[in-house]
Amino acid sequence: TTVSWFVEATPIAGTLAKTPNVMNVCENDLVSAVLTSGNGGNGIDELEFRTNNGTWSAWAAYTSGSNISTADLSGVEIRTRRMATYCENSAYTTISWSVEATPIAGSLAKTPNVMNVCENDIVSAILTSGNGGNGIDELEFRTNNGAWSAWAAYTSGTNISTADLSGVEIRTRRTATYCENSAYTTVGWTVEATPIAGSLTKTPNVMNVCENDLVSAILTSGNGGNGIDELEFRTNDGTWSAWTAYTSGTNISTADLSGVEIRTRRMATYCVNSAYTTISWSVEATPIAGMLVKTPDVDDVCIGELISATLIAGTGGNGTDFLEYRTHDGSAWTDWSAYISGTSINTTPFTSVEIRTWRTANYCENSDFNVVSWDVNPLTVGGVVEGPEGVCYGTNSTILTATGYTGSIVMWQTSTNYWATTTNIQHTEPTLLVEDLTVTTQFRTVVQSGSCSQLYSIAAEIGVDPIPAPFIAGAEVICDLNEIYEYATEPDMVNYQWSVSSGQIISGQGSNLVLVQWSGSGDQSITVEYQTVFGCTMPEPFSIAVEILTPETPVITIEGFTLTSSATEGNQWYMNGIIIEGATSQTYEVTENGDYTCVVTL
Repeated sequence: TTVSWFVEATPIAGTLAKTPNVMNVCENDLVSAVLTSGNGGNGIDELEFRTNNGTWSAWAAYTSGSNISTADLSGVEIRTRRMATYCENSAYTTISWSVEATPIAGSLAKTPNVMNVCENDIVSAILTSGNGGNGIDELEFRTNNGAWSAWAAYTSGTNISTADLSGVEIRTRRTATYCENSAYTTVGWTVEATPIAGSLTKTPNVMNVCENDLVSAILTSGNGGNGIDELEFRTNDGTWSAWTAYTSGTNISTADLSGVEIRTRRMATYCVNSAYTTISWSVEATPIAGMLVKTPDVDDVCIGELISATLIAGTGGNGTDFLEYRTHDGSAWTDWSAYISGTSINTTPFTSVEIRTWRTANYCENSDFNVVSWDVNPLTVGGVVEGPEGVCYGTNSTILTATGYTGSIVMWQTSTNYWATTTNIQHTEPTLLVEDLTVTTQFRTVVQSGSCSQLYSIAAEIGVDPIPAPFIAGAEVICDLNEIYEYATEPDMVNYQWSVSSGQIISGQGSNLVLVQWSGSGDQSITVEYQTVFGCTMPEPFSIAVEILTPETPVITIEGFTLTSSATEGNQWYMNGIIIEGATSQTYEVTENGDYTCVVTL
């Protein structure tokens, strides 16, 4: 009888080749193992895995080489053993991975919680820890003062000064031993530099200017802030105007102004704008001389009169009015001397007086002078009008001359009744042409020296020597050539000159009475010319016509009672030697007996 035992070999667990062959992996890595079969036992290798996501899961069958995701896990184990039917199963061969959680950076709470701050502000950040990784939060900061500094360790909540900086950054990350460190969480501040106002270069670089001067300023840009320089100006014309934008270098007229200001400041977006840099000019008003009110308000005064001027104050400048006067004595001006408004000045013995004023200034030029003046006239002297004692009547002319006067001739005057009435002659020259006087006339001038009283000159009297109306008295019809005829003209003349056209002057030539014996016949004439004792000459010789008759003796014819003269005119009938009144016709009707004769007169 045979007994036997089938001997089951002692089970020996297989081996597990890890992938990755490390103790620790990072969350989300894949892990796996490849089984190399064990020995003995019943030939069956049990292969299982479990995971830990806070607690271990139950073991579950695993297939050699299968990837296991580590997402959300903190550990993974894979085990194997060789199974046995009659022996005890082998001990487990176990491999494992500790899973490091994915590192997640913490959060940073900014103070202040803004993107931009002003230089010298304090910034900081509070870290709220990250997750995963190795549990370590890296916390660093850096600053920029033209270039970024190296990162340096930062302690949560620590204040960082932004002085002289343009930027600050703080960052954190969760570090890991087996994972990659987390991405950085970064907070930062852009630092706006403290705004500093620019400088203003004044033109002119003085505190005070004169009205109408031009003022301006050149801006040298400020620093910091947002890079914008605000530039404004305002003017004062009694009250300050609103501030208005100004362009660097632009001229500003100070006309009608008492002040000008220009200011600048550097603007900021996150800082407070800088303080203003301000320049200014006080404007001195253009000095204008005051007015002088003249007493008397005339250009000329008579010597001995009192003159004065009252000052109405000027404007502008420094408010000071100067007042002076000077006099002229006919040869030179005196120096200017101080004058008190309203003070009387006696004009004796001056020829001119001037008073002047001007408004002074500290920063402007003094005003122009305002000058009032008087010409001082000597006393009026009328003088004398000189001329001939007489002129000839009719067409005549002479020149009168004014002499010895002081002043100016205002006019000439004439009169024919010794100034009971006068006629003005608007003539101001010292000589006067007088023409065609017909009666004795007086002439004088009206003379005035400046504002002195008017005076008359001593008058000249011009007599008019009339030429009497010419006549010749004497026979104008000559019947008897043997008779001597008398002719007469105006007596009391001189230089008589007689002439006859036919005949001769028997006597009296050169006087106003001549005796003439005529000759010839028909129309003849006798002529005379003469002068007055002043030498006035007749315009032309004066003549009268003389008719020389040589009539025939008339013949009377009788026809019935009608008598007829042979002469057609000039008849005069007589009866018995007695003139018959009205009987002058060529014929006569006889009405009674008598001796009739006829005398013919031509």
